[in-house]
Amino acid sequence: MTDPKNKETYEDVVKVLIERGWKRNDSRFKIKGEEEYWYKRHLGVPRCLGNSDKDGMQVVIWVYAHQGYKGYEIELTGQKSDLAWVKLLAYAWGSDVGLLEVMDSQISQLLAGWTVLAKGNPV
Repeated sequence: MTDPKNKETYEDVVKVLIERGWKRNDSRFKIKGEEEYWYKRHLGVPRCLGNSDKDGMQVVIWVYAHQGYKGYEIELTGQKSDLAWVKLLAYAWGSDVGLLEVMDSQISQLLAGWTVLAKGNPV
């Protein structure tokens, strides 16, 4: 749940993401338009079969700010052992949205969901 008095700024979010080891996309190719995204690999969970040469799973965060509103999307996409692709997404949008207060729990929930869905994938 977000705090209606949340005064978190885009700059606050960027500072915390950098401090926690997230990387900003460095490609000119934008996945969802002009928004930037951040990414980080998380170890100790089953791998995506499409990236079986890499440990863990990559989580992507988009951060938005527009005319007093702010939002985020936290996404995990991976291929399961039955070759099906799965996309797990947590998101919010509004004037009182705060990413920093929910980021860790949202990521933990996405990784837990992936772990259940990807049973049989190598860790």
